[in-house]
Amino acid sequence: MRFVLALLRALLSIATAPLRMLGIGGQPMTPATIAAAAMHAELDEDGDDETEAHPLGELIRQWADRRRYGAQPGAPALAPLPPLVAAWLGGMDRSQLALVTMTPAAMLERHVAAGPDGQLKSSLGLVVPQPDVPALPANDDAPARTAGRVEPSLDEVLAELGYTPWLRYRG
Repeated sequence: MRFVLALLRALLSIATAPLRMLGIGGQPMTPATIAAAAMHAELDEDGDDETEAHPLGELIRQWADRRRYGAQPGAPALAPLPPLVAAWLGGMDRSQLALVTMTPAAMLERHVAAGPDGQLKSSLGLVVPQPDVPALPANDDAPARTAGRVEPSLDEVLAELGYTPWLRYRG
């Protein structure tokens, strides 16, 4: 059956070759042509972004680089970041800072501007304000602890609750 299908495919290819040479019928769709078309479309979309300046994205990359490696002697002072972005960068570890320095400035700007819908939320986290959590009220009813008192052991706590271990460690 495969042989028959291959033979039919070859005969149709030979029959449509003159039409393809005249520009009728287009090129056959192969994975390579699909990938080339997708790359071409992506370059057309991002081509305008590359020519524009992305000052916030570049500033974020510079701050991430400075937080990762420290300020170099004689390096110029950087403009301050917005407080929300500074807090976001402050919560990152070294691997995330490395990822920020490798991310294009346009993507960083889009991620920061998107807030909770940022496209890099899985790798860099969200740039959203953290809600202020009020402190717990003081428990005035709790008994005061003395300074010299030692915390109870697990056996003492279990004995207060009515549980006694069946086996004891003989050390």
